[in-house]
Amino acid sequence: MPNKITVKEDLDENRWIEFKHYSVQSCNSTSTYSFTAEILCDKSITSAGNPKIISVDTSHCEAKVVVAHKAGCPAGKAMNFSKFINDYPWVLGLIMIVEGPIVALFGRRWFPWVTAGIVTIFSLFFCLIFCEITGFMDKPIEIVASVIFSLSLALLSGWFVMKTVWVAIGILGVIGGLFVGEVVYAFFIFELGAHQLWVMVLFCVFCASLGGSLSFYFSKKVVLFATSLIGSYSFMRGWSYLLGGFPNEEDILLSLYENMQL
Repeated sequence: MPNKITVKEDLDENRWIEFKHYSVQSCNSTSTYSFTAEILCDKSITSAGNPKIISVDTSHCEAKVVVAHKAGCPAGKAMNFSKFINDYPWVLGLIMIVEGPIVALFGRRWFPWVTAGIVTIFSLFFCLIFCEITGFMDKPIEIVASVIFSLSLALLSGWFVMKTVWVAIGILGVIGGLFVGEVVYAFFIFELGAHQLWVMVLFCVFCASLGGSLSFYFSKKVVLFATSLIGSYSFMRGWSYLLGGFPNEEDILLSLYENMQL
């Protein structure tokens, strides 16, 4: 059964990490066993394997342990962005459901615009996360300045890609290859027992490089294939954000890194 890892936050903006594991073993007629571990943030406790135990409750079907340690302190302010996606998945889901069919059905016909749009969105998210991590979004004026900077840089990146066709084709090939690598790994390589994070990263980098190389030799076919794949994947992924039941990319990478089962 899936593990769930979330960043919790109270009204005073104190944040900590919660791990939850669900078992398939029945506890009673209505529920199964589960285990929850909350790691509160305490920067004064740093020794490995020696957290401060706050409480232990095993009286119900859901066993719960609360401890305090520095490991419970979220690293970096990018957790705010992850928490927003975790709390409001329907926002990203609706965007992907709307843009997915457009990219899949009209990607080749509107190729420069579609590729420029993809690069603009990726650049906008990357710049916002970078500004958040580096601490330039703590005050209202900094948030406004970061948004203006990120939007300007994203639009400039999209314009540059739209004006340089071969760069756009190469980027589309790389993104398409990356999606192919992720899908092939999830459905085939993972089932063969390769559960290491480095295997997934290496295979996705290989597929992305292959896609970028092929785009310069078979440009029309790569554009058709890549836009169809990216659009279809986005449409499917958007519904998974709305309906739930499928781990996002962050959970997949974290589970591979921690060697946990999703």
